[in-house]
Amino acid sequence: MTSLSATFSRQLPKLELNLPLVAGVLLVMGFVICAALAPWLAPFDPLTPSVLTSEGRRLPLPYPPGTGDMILGSDHLARDLLSRLIHGARFTLAFATITALTRLLIGVLLGMTAGWFVAVARVVNAVGAAVAAIPALLFGVIIVSLLPNDGSLSKTLLLAFLLGLTGWAEVSSRCLTAVRELRTRPFVEAAATIGRRPLGVLLRHILPNMRGLLLTEAAYAVAAALLLIAELGILRIYVAGSVFATNEVYLTPVVDPVHPDWSGMIAVGSPWFQSAPWLVWLPLLAFTLAILGFYLLAEGLRRQR
Repeated sequence: MTSLSATFSRQLPKLELNLPLVAGVLLVMGFVICAALAPWLAPFDPLTPSVLTSEGRRLPLPYPPGTGDMILGSDHLARDLLSRLIHGARFTLAFATITALTRLLIGVLLGMTAGWFVAVARVVNAVGAAVAAIPALLFGVIIVSLLPNDGSLSKTLLLAFLLGLTGWAEVSSRCLTAVRELRTRPFVEAAATIGRRPLGVLLRHILPNMRGLLLTEAAYAVAAALLLIAELGILRIYVAGSVFATNEVYLTPVVDPVHPDWSGMIAVGSPWFQSAPWLVWLPLLAFTLAILGFYLLAEGLRRQR
């Protein structure tokens, strides 16, 4: 019994070290589940207005939280805010993931190549330093200005890929360091000695031993992409595309995101910030929790390595 207690007490600190990982997984999985089950979890259609009346008169828009069956209220077009947040998780997480994977792919390819070939490292480091000197937000503003998005799949994917052209320098630098450390290991030197080509050594012997680093970098990259998208929304830039829309609530055209997304919700809610601050604070809270979740996940994975 004493031996069992001693064993348990020795294992307990190891579990405590994984608390960021557990918290990160729970937060990230919560958002992923919301995105995957959005049509079943959302109480209303995110695109359909729900006009509410009292004593035969329409209530003023936007509806505050707790109005009718709208737990979080409505936007300026009488659409349920909770439903738009749940559906918005789909587009926001997908867009951020594509941007993050683009950063990761560029950083890993260049970093591994530079880590093996010394001559290439000089070029990669120089280009990486130049790219890192350009603020990601400024680059995003320029890209969106030059590439207006009408909400089509092709333009949205292109925009996500282009935004991934920033932020890869840090990934490349850490991959370069990892490759240089691994290439001194006996099993890598043995593979090179028997005549394996550099590409084969990198893919078969070095890349599998970088799994922990790559998972950590992927989580960090998604968090950084979410932060960039949120910043663009604060500047009233619609990454999901925007149109001038009308409905039975607003007879004159108003700017509206093509797809429900958190960034677009921030952008479209900015003019109402003084009178209806929940239009901005709620999507900002969603961004904050999602970014926190991916940062905790990355930190937990880093500790796990």
